[in-house]
Amino acid sequence: MDDIKKIIGERIKYERMKRKISAEELGNYLDVSPSFVGLIERGKRGTNIKLLLKVCELFQISLDDIISTVKLKMSDNKNDEYTSRLETINSLARTLNQSELDFIISSMRNLYKLRKDNDEASDESNDPKEEYFY
Repeated sequence: MDDIKKIIGERIKYERMKRKISAEELGNYLDVSPSFVGLIERGKRGTNIKLLLKVCELFQISLDDIISTVKLKMSDNKNDEYTSRLETINSLARTLNQSELDFIISSMRNLYKLRKDNDEASDESNDPKEEYFY
């Protein structure tokens, strides 16, 4: 249980620091003391769902973003770094406006198409059916 408190606290601190919000400002928003915020962020104290939902509202993230981070940290999956990066993309994407999302999606589709074209070109150059006779 202490691991879960620590992981959630780390995520809250990460989101707070990313937005350049002080512990005092977060405490004021949550109607708790800055020292209580510090205890939560260090994993020394847990919090209730109501407070977590207020944190999510402020940071414009879902409760699942915090909980999925907990699941990732607790797993022994060899792809943790990859999965963590996907979660980071997901979290950052939630902060983008519609045109920024459209740009990112278009860029990702172009990257996929470029990779696919390169893979096909590579496969053709190694095609054993192609024989040259002199």
